[in-house]
Amino acid sequence: MNRKTFLKQFLNKFYNFTPLPKFEGNYFNLIKEINQIEKIQYFNRKNLNDYQNFHFRKLIIHAYNNVQFYKLWFRNNNLYLTDVKKVSDIKRLPILTKDLIRKNFHKFISINFKKYKPHLQMTSGSTGVPFKFFIDKYANIRYRASIWRILRTFNVKFSDKQAILRGTLVKEHGQQQAFLWKFNFLSKSIAFNTFHLNEINCKKIISQIIQFKPKLLMVYPMALYTLSLYIKKYGISFPSLKMILSSSESFSQEHRDFISKTFKCPFIDLYGQSELALHAYECKPVKGYHVVEENNILELLDKNHQEVSEGELGRIIGTNLFNFSMPLIRYSTEDLAIMGGDECACGRNTKKLKSIQGRILDQIITEDKSIISGISFYHYWKHIISEKIPNISYIQLIQPKIDEIIVKIIPDKKYNQNEEKTIINELKKFIGNLKISFKYITKREDAQKWRFTVSNLSSKEIIKYL
Repeated sequence: MNRKTFLKQFLNKFYNFTPLPKFEGNYFNLIKEINQIEKIQYFNRKNLNDYQNFHFRKLIIHAYNNVQFYKLWFRNNNLYLTDVKKVSDIKRLPILTKDLIRKNFHKFISINFKKYKPHLQMTSGSTGVPFKFFIDKYANIRYRASIWRILRTFNVKFSDKQAILRGTLVKEHGQQQAFLWKFNFLSKSIAFNTFHLNEINCKKIISQIIQFKPKLLMVYPMALYTLSLYIKKYGISFPSLKMILSSSESFSQEHRDFISKTFKCPFIDLYGQSELALHAYECKPVKGYHVVEENNILELLDKNHQEVSEGELGRIIGTNLFNFSMPLIRYSTEDLAIMGGDECACGRNTKKLKSIQGRILDQIITEDKSIISGISFYHYWKHIISEKIPNISYIQLIQPKIDEIIVKIIPDKKYNQNEEKTIINELKKFIGNLKISFKYITKREDAQKWRFTVSNLSSKEIIKYL
């Protein structure tokens, strides 16, 4: 083995320890994709359209030749490959929902899917029921590269220390234990358990972050907001940061202003989903979200499936241009957004979203006065509890009062009392001995985007309780 090969292998093994970016791939491939995406981001509108049309055409040809669902769709709708040449022709294809894909899972998998070294991923949809799909190794690298393109804008380096506040349970999901953080020496990162954010634990976490002196915070915004409350309460001086990168959770301007005032550094939010159907990010002017059109196609549609204009609200429909093992073309993210203008002071010419309207997951207050962000609870439920209770069509957790949790459920025919006991036991791991009651319904009671956690508590009630 020559020196160059040895060095590459050593660096790849080293890099696999790092949680950011965590991907099944190669360090050198990642650097290559970052450099490519950094060039594409400043394409003019015509070049962006040409770039998308080229990769969209490749995706359509692949889907037509290798994916049963699309073969049947073309045949049953008298369509030919010549009918779908450009992105503007995408409306000839159906909009995909999670329910449609669940019922036809194997029809969406490419016959040569192993060629793309995919990983089976999982998320939940408007019912809280697990939803599985494949993501290509290359599609994942492209996504990670788009994140690092943002970090580079703020001079974040691979060698910079990173603190991660994103629901990490440190040992494993659902295991009660005393550890509040896990330090990764090789990657210079520290991941915090954000499931037990009471006053004592927050003081310990804040002290550890200050001692660690990170340059980057990767956060769920409401978990960081909880820490901010205690930083202000005790007048703590926080070390200098290059930036805060948040994702996965909606938050108010009030929360944003409070966090920004506390940490005094750029606060940038990402929008996306595990399916990689559509991603967008804020830039330095922080006036809306740039769509990552290097990887995705955006459609923002009204109730009549027509494109909305600037300033109008629409449903986010996304297409990943580089996921060939399981192409999800025109995938409904179940999120809402307001269309923004294309012009931006940063010089990028991609489409913009003025604001994201979905993803509201309220916080849960536990018996020991801990605050659990809705998105943290959601991910615990998705990965740990959902497979233990397979006979549920819809579930929602509501906190009407400090001492009570209501579990709202649409049960399937096979649902039984053992599943109810499982829910109670799993919830008590986090909420303690709060009263748990069940409300069984036969159909959805709301027309808005599903919210896994709903709190009826006011900010004044929460602050008074804490």
